[in-house]
Amino acid sequence: QTVGPNTTSVMQGPGMGSGGRLSTGSTLTTSTSPGDFSGTVHAAIGGFSPVFSESTVFVKGFAEHTSYDTYSELDATMGGVTTGIATQLSKNSMARFSLTGKVKHFEDSQRNSTAYGGGVSLKERPAQDLWFKQFVEYEKNEADSPLFSYGGTKAGISAGYDLTRTTAAEAGFSYLVQEFVDPAGAELRT
Repeated sequence: QTVGPNTTSVMQGPGMGSGGRLSTGSTLTTSTSPGDFSGTVHAAIGGFSPVFSESTVFVKGFAEHTSYDTYSELDATMGGVTTGIATQLSKNSMARFSLTGKVKHFEDSQRNSTAYGGGVSLKERPAQDLWFKQFVEYEKNEADSPLFSYGGTKAGISAGYDLTRTTAAEAGFSYLVQEFVDPAGAELRT
């Protein structure tokens, strides 16, 4: 079993092939807004269980908070649940299909929303510690104000290296297109 960054196995039944994980982390990033920085703290806990010889179902609850230095109206607290299935395609590749629901609370209350969506990803491991991942996700966001309601599609690629059993380094690129409800036809590409 591969455990990701800042992840701890919190239960593993002997011979049962099921278990759970608790993960925590933090990120400091430069936002797309010039001259601003954001920090994110997140935590997740979940469980998994095999359903077929090469497939595992999973469920994960998560929470996170992001704070911006300049644009504090974008400060957000989010919580939600993800569930899905991961299937081993070959010795070195895995596909994952997931559904997510979450609640978002912003400093600017017009942005408060509920969101749901799904995603698919493919992960290949050409070497024991090196991996590549491609993904596509869709999210429908229904905000308190129609100005912040949208449907969004995000696609990305990343590469990672397992530094230790519990720590990895990852770099990637993603592209997001959001189509807003109001004004009709407004689109944001990042």
